Amino acid sequence: MKMTSSELDYEIERLKAEIAQEKQRKEIVEHSYLGLIPTVEELEKKYGGFDEESLESITSRYKDCNEWKTRYETQMEMNQQLQKQVYVLQDRVDEAKRNLKDTKAPKSVRSFEPDAPITAYSLKELEKKHHSLENQLKDLEWKLDQESKAFHKANEERKQFATELKNCKQTQASLHNQQRAALNTYRDLHESPRTDRSSIGNSNIPQDQRILDPKRGPIRKTAAVSKLPKLNLQ
Repeated sequence: MKMTSSELDYEIERLKAEIAQEKQRKEIVEHSYLGLIPTVEELEKKYGGFDEESLESITSRYKDCNEWKTRYETQMEMNQQLQKQVYVLQDRVDEAKRNLKDTKAPKSVRSFEPDAPITAYSLKELEKKHHSLENQLKDLEWKLDQESKAFHKANEERKQFATELKNCKQTQASLHNQQRAALNTYRDLHESPRTDRSSIGNSNIPQDQRILDPKRGPIRKTAAVSKLPKLNLQ
């Protein structure tokens, strides 16, 4: 079925509008692409330091955090055991004091047998051990507090480095995807045909003449009309 002159004019105008729209899209993509280039270069300079050495440094710090955690847990177990020993010795000291009160009389003291379970000498020794254990416990508590602070600080640094590394990877991936999409769109606009040749129908304009040249612009209206077949007005 042949197209009338009005239909052909309408089709040509529609194609011109599509061409103008494609040109506008092309300009937008080119502008976006040129705007992304400085951003990508800046981010590559900023986050380019996250190489294998940086990853090894972060991994080493993470191992140090695990070592601090192990030391912290070991110290806690030792403190619990020492605390139990302190309680046992405290009970023995209290028992020795009670027995000592009952043996204050000289006769009672002289009546003590050598194999008695509690003596004045053993009481003093127990008190010395008790004070020594208390001092050790205080020292260990202070060391534990310092190690706990160091552990929490190292753990926070590890979390911060892990978060920064994750954000950098996501930013780089997003920028690479945007750049790839912009390049593909830019390439499609330059390499693919701008119009659908089958939409023109059975016109007399050859298909090779409908390929648009960006330098020469769209097909002129006169070029298409001059090759139309004669209309039978009868």
